[in-house]
Amino acid sequence: MRPDTKKVYESEQSALVKRLRAARMSVYLYEFLGSSGWGTYNVVYTYLLIRVGGYSTGTAATFATLEWVAYAALQFLSNPFWGALSDRIGRRPVLLFATSVLIATFLMLCWPNGYWWIGVGILQGSVDSTWSTCNAIVVDCVMSGAYPGDKTDNCVVRFIRSVVSGDFLQFDHVTMVHSCEAFLLCGRDTTADAKVSTAVPAGASYWSLTDDDHPGLKIRKELSIAFTTVWVIAGLGTMFGFVLGLVFLRSTSLVIAMATAGVTLLPSLLYSAIFLPETSPLDKHNADVTVRAEVAESFRVQAMAIKLIFATRRSTLLALAYFAIYFILTGIWDLGLFWGEALYSWAAETSTAFLVTITLAPSLGILSIQFFLVPNFGHARGIAVLGMASTLGCVALALHPWGYNEVVIFILVVLATVAWGAYPSLTALLTTNVEHGSQGHLQGSLFAFTTLGSLVALGTYLLVYQLLGPRSIWAISSLMTGATTLAVFKAGEGDADSETLAQDASDKAHEDAAKADVDLESFSKNSRSADVV
Repeated sequence: MRPDTKKVYESEQSALVKRLRAARMSVYLYEFLGSSGWGTYNVVYTYLLIRVGGYSTGTAATFATLEWVAYAALQFLSNPFWGALSDRIGRRPVLLFATSVLIATFLMLCWPNGYWWIGVGILQGSVDSTWSTCNAIVVDCVMSGAYPGDKTDNCVVRFIRSVVSGDFLQFDHVTMVHSCEAFLLCGRDTTADAKVSTAVPAGASYWSLTDDDHPGLKIRKELSIAFTTVWVIAGLGTMFGFVLGLVFLRSTSLVIAMATAGVTLLPSLLYSAIFLPETSPLDKHNADVTVRAEVAESFRVQAMAIKLIFATRRSTLLALAYFAIYFILTGIWDLGLFWGEALYSWAAETSTAFLVTITLAPSLGILSIQFFLVPNFGHARGIAVLGMASTLGCVALALHPWGYNEVVIFILVVLATVAWGAYPSLTALLTTNVEHGSQGHLQGSLFAFTTLGSLVALGTYLLVYQLLGPRSIWAISSLMTGATTLAVFKAGEGDADSETLAQDASDKAHEDAAKADVDLESFSKNSRSADVV
C-alpha cells in the first residue's frame, strides 16, 4: 500500500475514533449532570412547596404527585415520537432540543405554585427524550465498535468499565495517565503511540470477549456493560445532587437550590452543542416511521412501539419485567420518604440517607450480576436470583414485627431495592431484539413503557398507602418483585432468537469492513499502476 494512501486511511479512522469519543462524552456528561439535577430536585422540592409555597404537608405531597403524573403521562405519549424522529433526522438535534427545554422547565419550577407545577410537568414530559436518546447514542457507538470504556475512551470511564466488567485487577493503570491527558484535551488521543491493552483483556473474566464468541453474544455483552457503565455514571451524579441539595437546604435559598437543578445541565448542553457528532446510521431505510408534525402521529408511532416491544413471547416477558421494576422504583421514590416520616419521624439528614441508600443499592445489584450471578447462572436466572432476594427484603419491611432499629431498617431497604440493578441487563436483553436503524424508536418506546409503569405506580401506591397504611408500599413491592422474578425466569436466555438480529448486524459490519478493505486495495493497485504509467 502506498504511504499516502495508508495515511489517508489512518486519518479517516482517527477521525471516526475522535467523533465517537465526543459522542460518548456527551452521554456521560448528560447522565452525570442530569442525574445531579434530579437528585437536587428530590431533596429540595418538598421543602420548597411547604416553606416557600405555603402548602401543608398533605397538599404539597398531592401537588408534587400530580406534577409527576402529568410528566409521566406525556412521557408515555411523546417518547416513541421523539425516538422515531431521532431515527429519521438524527440524535443530535433531538438531544439538544430536549436538554434545552429541560433546563428551562427546572427554572420554571422555582415558582412553587401547585397548579403551575402541573403545567410545567406537562411541558417537561412532552419534550424530555434525553434518556432514551442517550441510550440510542450508546447503541450507535457499540454497533460501530466504540464500546464505552474501551482503549479510546477517557480514563474515568475506562476505570468504571474495568470495575463493572470485573477486570479491575487487569486494568492498565499506567496507560490511564495517557488517557487522562486525552480526556483533558477534549479528544486528542495521546495513547496512539503507546501500547494500550484493551479494557477487557482476553481470559480475564466471563465478560472477556474473544474471537470465538458468537457475534450476537458479544454485542449483548457489550451492550450490557455499556448500559451498566452509564447507569453507574448516572448514580454517581444522583449522589452528587443529593449532597448539593442538602447543602442548599441547610445554607441558602430553596429557590436558588431548585434553579441549580437546571443550571447544572448547562455544561452538558454546551459540550454537546460544540462536540456532539451525529451517530445515527447513515442508511435510514430501517427508520420506516413517517414522522409528521401532527399530534395524532404520535399515537400511530406508539402503536408501532407495541409491535417492537411485544414481538415475541420472550420479549413480552422481559418487557413486563422491565415495566415492573420501574413500577416499584417509582412508587418507593415517591412515597418512601413519607413512609419514613410517618413511622419514624425522619429528619432531613435521615431522609437524604434513605435517598442515598436506594440509589446505591442497585449498584450492589449490578456488581452482583456482573461478578457472580451471570457467570454462574446466566443473564435471566441471575436476575431471577436477585429478584428473589429483593422479594424477601420487601416482605420483611412490610411485616416488620420488631421495634425501630435504624441499622436493621436500612439493611432491609438495601436488600429490598438491590434488584433494581437488573435494569441495565434487561435493557441489553431487549435491545438485541431490534435492528440498528430502529434503535431510536425502540429506546423511546422502552422509556415510554417504563413511564407508563411510573404513571400506574403513582396512582396505585398512593391508593394503597392511603387505604392500608405506610407499610403497604413494601407489600405491593414484594408482589411486583416476585412477578418480575417469575417473568425473567420464564423468559430464559433465548439465545436462539434474541441474537439473530445482532448476528445479522455483526455479519453486515464484517461484510462492510471486508468491502472497504477490497476497495482500499483496489485503490492502492490503481495508484501503483498510475505511478508506473
